[in-house]
Amino acid sequence: MSLMHHFYLTTLFFVFSTLAIGFCTTGPAQWAVMAVWLFLYVALVALGVSVLRLNFFVRAICRGEPGRKHVALTFDDGPDPAVTPKLLDVLDRNRIQAGFFVVGSKAAAHPDLVREIDRRGHVLGNHSYRHAWWTNFLLSGRLAREIRRTQEVIRAVTGKTPAFYRPPMGLTNPHLSWAVRQAGLTVIGWEVRPFDTQKDADTVIRRVLNKVRDGSIILLHDGGRNAAHIAHVVEELAKTLPEHGFSFTSLETITGLDAYQSGAEKEKRGAFRLRSAWRASLQHGNAPRLLHFVALLIADTTYAKKALAEKTDLVAFQSRPSGPFLTGIGLVLFSYVLGWPMVGLFGFLAAWFKEPFLFLGGPVCYAISHLVWLLGMLLAGRDSIRYVDVFFRWGTRRAVERVLGETHPCQPRRVPGPDPSSGKDDKRRSL
Repeated sequence: MSLMHHFYLTTLFFVFSTLAIGFCTTGPAQWAVMAVWLFLYVALVALGVSVLRLNFFVRAICRGEPGRKHVALTFDDGPDPAVTPKLLDVLDRNRIQAGFFVVGSKAAAHPDLVREIDRRGHVLGNHSYRHAWWTNFLLSGRLAREIRRTQEVIRAVTGKTPAFYRPPMGLTNPHLSWAVRQAGLTVIGWEVRPFDTQKDADTVIRRVLNKVRDGSIILLHDGGRNAAHIAHVVEELAKTLPEHGFSFTSLETITGLDAYQSGAEKEKRGAFRLRSAWRASLQHGNAPRLLHFVALLIADTTYAKKALAEKTDLVAFQSRPSGPFLTGIGLVLFSYVLGWPMVGLFGFLAAWFKEPFLFLGGPVCYAISHLVWLLGMLLAGRDSIRYVDVFFRWGTRRAVERVLGETHPCQPRRVPGPDPSSGKDDKRRSL
């Protein structure tokens, strides 16, 4: 599991900040500030659990690359024998290639529907086996089994192993990253969620039109829905979105990734376990074998693969920092001026003018300095985490490439998008 997800960076930041607060404050003020700091941490973790786009526990693709004015439709919680067949007919009539994130237990109960989704050219993704509210509370092993069981069902029915996963209700936890990496899955989120299970069709359509933009992945549901309702929504979107200049494309095209795992990729994913990596380190060239072994293990992590694939550099440090970051750093520096220097200054003024009440200004400024420091850290925190992440990505890439060279066997494969000049999706099926 990568140690560089936002959860770990945020936790380290709060731990060190809490230690700093403990050293810099005493008495009731210390406990009050630490209580506020703990509340902020818990609130941030809660947001990370419920908002997939924050990439807090796991990295998720929630939007495709812009530039082609395209969008992708996805459907969750199926297959449903009362809804999915009619939905497939609507998609066929409008020549839309969608993504279906199926629940494993439902797929096992309705294999013919899963087979039909695949036969009509739509993408099948993993949406866990039971889709229960407690799925997000599972630890790594049980969560991995829940995901693997769905993989096995889809593979048994279609002969294909999905490469896309969408967590139930979009909830995540610290164990999800390891579980999806073990299964060779990429997490796919969404950018437009109209809550179609709770609203009437016209409201759903209006919400999609208000939120959609170039590259949007749209989340709808076919599981447990009213067939006429979802058919009307899709028909209207198929008519209205092109009028606004949007075209429909597949999940593969909008993400630039294969929807299914190949045999070579599965072999590659397991090629650098401890024993295999140790054997491979025999071919270490001039580098010490132990160093080569460690570099192989690092290069096989999701974090390193992303850094290597993107050729991460330090260009981000050459651009002007954002306004909130500069403001936050300024407030942090100013907080130190408001702290002990003000205590000394007001102590001196109280002695010089022989006015004891002036001495109270020192503790007041000292308390205010901590509030200013907290505000500064909140403003600068997001960019600080981003800069740390960029620096570690760059350092990881440089270290791995220095030992293993520019080419190595741990590179993720991406699917090139179709030629924009062709005006059509090469992956779109002919009906």
